[in-house]
Amino acid sequence: MRAAALVVVLVLLPWRAIAATCSEAVPVEEGLVAPCSGLLVPPDEATHAIECLRLRLPECRSRGELDRARLSADLEAQRKIAAIERSRAEVLSRELDKAARTIDPPPLWKHPAIWGSVGLVVGSFATVYLITRIDPPR
Repeated sequence: MRAAALVVVLVLLPWRAIAATCSEAVPVEEGLVAPCSGLLVPPDEATHAIECLRLRLPECRSRGELDRARLSADLEAQRKIAAIERSRAEVLSRELDKAARTIDPPPLWKHPAIWGSVGLVVGSFATVYLITRIDPPR
């Protein structure tokens, strides 16, 4: 009974392959046990990966360097534009302050409240005059 239990436990335990990690490429024939553990890649995918490394990686690097140079030039241009706009804003601020100091307040007789009051007084007197002229008091 103990032997049967031991066999059941050994069969049901999750076993991992006990092998060293591959340090170099090793060809594995079908049906044979691999001498080490690692990623198995079919020959056509391996050829494609090597081709990508050999041909496309330098192209990708050169494209990345070109993009990096273009972006650094754009960044430098944006920094220059920001500096120009800052100096322009400072000049405009100084000009506005200078203009605000040189403007005198308008004379009192140009103020709308004065003209409103004058209009009210003249209108009242005109109304009273017309009422007394058309319909004199008895």
